[in-house]
Amino acid sequence: MSFELLNKVYSKKGLPEAILKFGDISYLLPLFYFEILMKGSNQVLKNVVELGTRGGESTVALTTAVTELNEHNGTDIAVLSVDVDCQCLLDVRERLKTLNLDSCWSYVCCDSVDLIWDKPIDFLLIDTDHTEEQTRRELELWSKKIVRGGTIWLHDTQSTEGVRRAALAWLEKNRKDWEWFEVPVYAGLGWLRRRC
Repeated sequence: MSFELLNKVYSKKGLPEAILKFGDISYLLPLFYFEILMKGSNQVLKNVVELGTRGGESTVALTTAVTELNEHNGTDIAVLSVDVDCQCLLDVRERLKTLNLDSCWSYVCCDSVDLIWDKPIDFLLIDTDHTEEQTRRELELWSKKIVRGGTIWLHDTQSTEGVRRAALAWLEKNRKDWEWFEVPVYAGLGWLRRRC
């Protein structure tokens, strides 16, 4: 996808300067955006969760799609970001306010494996510390909350050994309920889909 096309896609909210900067996740942002829009047009979404926020690039893509769905469909989809860096979350909050994307967004500052969450999740993005142990614990804890047909995306399956190893080991134990696909370019993206 060219930057010109991306500019057209995101120009409605003035997002090119917000997310279209070179980084290890920037090439995936249109995919995040369109995944949420497509899911929202085919099923009723309730919750989108992001584990690991850093500079908020993925947060902007996810909240943009959710905001558009909420405005167009009259829905009340929520986005939750979880990160251990409280300052990063405060910075992202200001960024989303500036872009008028904060109405559907909330955040919690804690380790993702310490958060008690009891709501069903339609889409989960895991992009935390990239260690095998943390990724394994996140998959064990958060996968139970994914609705049938829901997805878990794991960023950095190619650029870090821990994420991919944890995902494949977890998948071996859960293969009957989950499908795996991987985008093996640049940092990599693992895609787990819970079978319907």
